[in-house]
Amino acid sequence: MYNRFKESLSLLLEVPGVFAVVLSNRDGIVVEYVSNGTHTDSNVIGAMSAGIFGMIKKSLQRISEGDDILGGELNQVLVELTDSKLMAVSVTDGILMSISKENVNLGLLRIYTKKTSDRISEIMNSI
Repeated sequence: MYNRFKESLSLLLEVPGVFAVVLSNRDGIVVEYVSNGTHTDSNVIGAMSAGIFGMIKKSLQRISEGDDILGGELNQVLVELTDSKLMAVSVTDGILMSISKENVNLGLLRIYTKKTSDRISEIMNSI
């Protein structure tokens, strides 16, 4: 099963500029991690992705209390830093986060992220 996760995550490494991908559960515990050899602490990334999703979700709930201004579930978060980009997406009971260089093609990243998240959802739903 974990080989299937690793294989699916490796798809994102095909996007030029992506150097690490982490799949974690909603508590930030790492399920699987792949990188192009660049050293990154997958446990920190997993915890960070859960923290980002949790904080934004709570903030959106507070903003929309009593109003229907913001509707739907939080699906994706993009964080742009001066030297890198973080993209996190909701996948079944987990979070998929990729870390890339600042010049990554975001359209290509989104296409590959969708393919990867669909594959991971299939694996999770078959368990």
